This record gives sequence, structure tokens and C-alpha cells, in this order.
Amino acid sequence: MEFEAIIDAKARQEAGCAVVGVYESGDLGVAARRIDTQLDGLIRKLQADGDFSAKLGDVLLLPAPAGGAAARVLLIGLGSR
Repeated sequence: MEFEAIIDAKARQEAGCAVVGVYESGDLGVAARRIDTQLDGLIRKLQADGDFSAKLGDVLLLPAPAGGAAARVLLIGLGSR
């Protein structure tokens, strides 16, 4: 199994699984914002609807999200900033 860390500008690169850190406040980093844009705001919508709180240690796997370059997106809760 091969792992590669992709930061910022490479957020659009095709991958098996993109791992995205999200803060409770809804504040997204540069790469997370780009992935959220690709997914038509899905990450922010999941937070706003209460489906993903982003508390420290929370995880949510999004299999085959429409519009994303990655086959799966794994959201990781980072807690408060």
C-alpha cells in the first residue's frame, strides 16, 4: 500500500482516498476549501446540517462523492482551532 501527502495545489489530484481535516467552527484550510468546492459545498453542508460535527476524533467516510477527484473522502474532526 502506498501513501502520499498532498497539500494545497495538488488537492485536485486523483487519489484513492483524500483525507481532509475539518475544524468544529467550520473553518476549512486551503486544501479542504478546494475539495469542498469540488464537492459543491458538501463538507460545509454536512456540518451545517449536523451530520458531521468535526469534534476531535470524529470521522466520516464519503464513498464516491460526486465531483471529487478522489474515489473517497475521509473527513477527520480536528476539534476547536
